[in-house]
Amino acid sequence: MTTILGIDTATSHVSIAIAVDGVILGESSLPADRRHAEVLTPALQVLFSESGLRPKNLDAIGVGIGPGLFTGLRVGVTTAMTMGHALGVPVVPVSTLDILALPHARDGRVVASVLDARRKEVFCATYRTGVLDHGDPVLERLTDDEVGSAQEFLDRLLQLGERVLVVGGGAGVYAEVFGGHDSIEVAGPEYSVPSGGVLVLRAARDLENGMGQLADSVRPRYLRKSDAELNWNKAGK
Repeated sequence: MTTILGIDTATSHVSIAIAVDGVILGESSLPADRRHAEVLTPALQVLFSESGLRPKNLDAIGVGIGPGLFTGLRVGVTTAMTMGHALGVPVVPVSTLDILALPHARDGRVVASVLDARRKEVFCATYRTGVLDHGDPVLERLTDDEVGSAQEFLDRLLQLGERVLVVGGGAGVYAEVFGGHDSIEVAGPEYSVPSGGVLVLRAARDLENGMGQLADSVRPRYLRKSDAELNWNKAGK
């Protein structure tokens, strides 16, 4: 029996879930703004209580490694690393943009995951989706995780000449950019936040494929410096 906890704090929400042998026993997604640490700890306590499990029952921890905003992202990654180290279990890193795209793997269109990166920018990645002959879904990366302006990303999507589904909170923040194009559909708000359940099931699959890591080796994917670092650099000039 394999028990996995999933944690993602790369967005404005804290998303968590716990699964045993591929069956999700509990999950939640809570708004956190910039209070990820304050929200995550009690949310985990409730999750363990309602699932009837304890941290010592875990065989692995899946964690969204971003890209995301510095303050929130480091809370989830640090928590997963700390728990993994204390429990002696592997940590399975998963791209937060992958988590957003996975529910649409059978869609058949290009899927674009977009998160608000603030400073008038987005974190983004694109994927080829569809269904193989034997029925398995396809989620093939077309681009690496990137950061840049929403308009620049839109221009690249339009250049593909294909139908595109845009998912993630950034699509709502920049609705005026992504809306109004015949080839582009913006998914509903229910797809704006990474799902803890999707994360934990992806982590379970990756664990089976030998992709678990030692807790101390996991690193968040920031893609750019924090506001504090940028302000420090400006002050030093």
